[in-house]
Amino acid sequence: MTKPLVSVIMTVYNAEHYLDNSITSILSQTYSNFEFIIIDDCSTDNSYQILQKYAALDKRIKLFRNTVNKKQAFSANIGIENSAGKYIVRMDADDISLPDRIMQQVNFMEQNQDVVVCGARCSVIRDDVDSIGVVNNSSGEHGFCGVRETGKILEFASDPDVVSIKMYLFCCELAQPAVIMSSKIFKQYKLKYRENNDNYAEDWQLWIDILDNGMKISNLDSILLHYRDSPLQVTKQNSVNIAISRKDILSYGLSKLFRNKLTDTIIDTHLKLLLAPKGIGFIFKLGAYYKHLKMLKAANKKNRIFDVSKFDEFINQYYLRNKLLKKLSCRRH
Repeated sequence: MTKPLVSVIMTVYNAEHYLDNSITSILSQTYSNFEFIIIDDCSTDNSYQILQKYAALDKRIKLFRNTVNKKQAFSANIGIENSAGKYIVRMDADDISLPDRIMQQVNFMEQNQDVVVCGARCSVIRDDVDSIGVVNNSSGEHGFCGVRETGKILEFASDPDVVSIKMYLFCCELAQPAVIMSSKIFKQYKLKYRENNDNYAEDWQLWIDILDNGMKISNLDSILLHYRDSPLQVTKQNSVNIAISRKDILSYGLSKLFRNKLTDTIIDTHLKLLLAPKGIGFIFKLGAYYKHLKMLKAANKKNRIFDVSKFDEFINQYYLRNKLLKKLSCRRH
C-alpha cells in the first residue's frame, strides 16, 4: 500500500448530528492520497456507531476510541502519534471542508517549505440546534443538511511576521480545524498538544510553541472550511476557563516583548485594550490606548523581538482601525 502524503486527524465527542457532513466532506476531497484518522473520545451518543459504519466503507479511515473521556488535546496527540503522512490536516467533527481544501493546502506547503503550519479563511455556518441538541435538518443548502451560512468570514493574516505578532500579543491567528501542519515538527522538536486540564487553549499554545522554535506560520486567503457556530461548542461551554488561558498566553507574549520590565499594569491595560468597549466609552480611552500601543512599539524597537517596520505598521493600523470602528459604532448608537 502506498504511504499517504497526508494524515487527516479528527477528534469526536458526541457529534452524531454532524458526522455525516464532516466525514463526507473529507472523503469527497479532490485530493485523495490521505489517511483519515478519527479518534472517538468515549462518546455517549451514537457517534462511535456512525464512525464504525464509515470505517467499514472506506479503508482510508483508521478508527480509534478512548476508553474514558480524555479531551481534545489527548485525542489529537493519539492521532499524531499514529499518523504516517508528511502533512497533518486537522478537522473538527462539526465542520465541513470544501472540496479543494486539502489540494490547495498541500500545494502551498510543497511550494513553501519554510512554512510548517498553514491555515485558511473560514465561512461561518449555523444550524438549528435546540436546547437538547436535536438538529433541524430541513435545510439542504450546499448539499449538506442543517447548513446555513451566516455571511461572516473568519479572515487571518498570511504574512508569517504578522501572524507571529498577532499570536503573541493579540489573538489566535489560526482556525484549528482549517490547518495543515508539517508532521516533522512533532518528531524533530518533540512538540505535542499540551494535555494539562487547566489549558483550554491547547491549539493556540501549540502555535506559540512552534513560533518559539523559530518556525513560520501562514494562512491562505482562500475560504476552505465551513466553520460551525454552535451553542454546543467547547469554546462557548468553557468561556471563563478559555479567558484565563488566553490571559496566560498574552502575558507570556508581553513578557517576551518587554523582557524583564513587564508589569501587572501593562498586562491589565493590554487586556482592556483587546476587550475595549464600543461607543463613547472607548472614545474617552483612546489616549490611554494610544499611549499603550506606543509603549509596545518602543519595547519592540529596543528588544527587536519582531520585525520593527512590520510591527510598527501593524500597531499603527490596529490603533487607527479601532479608532475609526469605535467612532462609527458610537455614531450608529
